[in-house]
This record gives sequence, structure tokens and C-alpha cells, in this order.
Amino acid sequence: MNRPLALLVNGERHSVVVTGLERDCVRFQIGERNYEVRHEYQVPQNSQAPTKNTNSSTARPSRKGQPGEILAPIPGVIVDIAVKLGDKVTAGQILLKLEAMKMQNSIAAQSDGTVAEISVENGDEVRDGQLLVRLT
Repeated sequence: MNRPLALLVNGERHSVVVTGLERDCVRFQIGERNYEVRHEYQVPQNSQAPTKNTNSSTARPSRKGQPGEILAPIPGVIVDIAVKLGDKVTAGQILLKLEAMKMQNSIAAQSDGTVAEISVENGDEVRDGQLLVRLT
């Protein structure tokens, strides 16, 4: 770990440094930004490779907004909203999906709560750090 990897995404080169690896989470740094990706597959003990491939992940930047705020981890397009105002949600529950670079990212609640605000609609283009959902 902590060794830079060169990734080519849509013709653009990125230097990525993996800073942490857990059974359901990979932490990495691109430039000065730190990210954390939670995934649906399990990394086997004593291994650094996933056991299966999947085309969706739960992504979020490691920086945080105010308590209860769910922010866009990357720029993209909202493709599915799985909750409505007033819904009670639990930590880890998928709230919506954001498509970026032809990959759907499942955005999950970070804590239990009630959906107090949904700031986006299906088809909306969102920027990095934009408020998506607010929980109380």
C-alpha cells in the first residue's frame, strides 16, 4: 500500500494511492483528496484483491458535510432515488444512485434517520460535494 498506481480513466491519467484496505472498504487518495469506497464483495483475509467483480459501489469522499447531510462524492448524474420524504432509513441503506464515468455509485445513509430533504431529481447533473439528501 501507499504505492502510487497510474490509472487511465476515459483517456485521462490519474495517480491513485491506496491508503487502506478492509474487508468491505478501500481508502485511496487522488491528488490531495481522500476517498473511501465501500463495496458489496468481500476481500479475502490476507489478500488485496476482491473475490468478484461488480459494476456498482458505494462511494463517498472522506470529508463530511453537516450531520445528516449526504453529499455527492463525485460529479455525475442522478439515475435512481430509492427514498422519499419522511422515509425512515438505517445506516448503510441505499438512498440513491449516481452515475459517473459509466459506473453507478450507490449512495448510502451514514446513520439512521428520517429523510427530511431530497435536493435532487432523477436526471439531475450534480457537482462534487453538492447536497443530495438531508436526514434528521
